[in-house]
Amino acid sequence: MPIPPRDSHSLRFIRTAQRRDIDRCCELLGQLAKIEQGFKHNPTLQRKGLEALLLREDAVVLVIGMGEVVIGMLSCQTVISTSMGAEVGLVEDVVIDQIFRGRGLGSALIHALYQWAESHNLRRLCLLAEGDNHSAHAFYETHHWQKSTMHAWYVEMPND
Repeated sequence: MPIPPRDSHSLRFIRTAQRRDIDRCCELLGQLAKIEQGFKHNPTLQRKGLEALLLREDAVVLVIGMGEVVIGMLSCQTVISTSMGAEVGLVEDVVIDQIFRGRGLGSALIHALYQWAESHNLRRLCLLAEGDNHSAHAFYETHHWQKSTMHAWYVEMPND
C-alpha cells in the first residue's frame, strides 16, 4: 500500500467505492475482524458481498482516503422498517485503517453517510457493534447514535 500524505485534510477524498477498491476494502475488513469477534474474515465472501453491494442502487459502499490510498470504509443498504413505515439503512463494515484512527476520518465518513441517507430519504440508520468495543460505542455516541435495548440474533441458512 502506498503511504498517504501526512496532512490528513488537504488531499482527503470520500467517494463511492469502485471495483478497483475491493481488494483494499477486504484488507480493511481483515482489520475489523480483529476487533469484532462476531465478524469472520473471509476475503472471498467479502469480495462477493462488496461486488453485490456496488451493483445495488439502494446500497452504498463509501471509502475515505488520502492521496490515492483508501484508508477507511463503510457500507449501508436499505430495508423497509414496519415500525418506521419507511426505508431505513443497515450500516455495516465501519472501519478506518488502524494507523489512521483518531484523526477525524471516521467522523468525516459518518457525515458522508448521513448525506447519502438523507438523499435517499432514509428515516433511520442502524448498525451492530460488539458489546466490548467501547471505543466504537464512544465514537457512535459522539455522532448521536443511541444504544438500543434490542439484541441481534442470527441464524445461518443452508446454502446448497
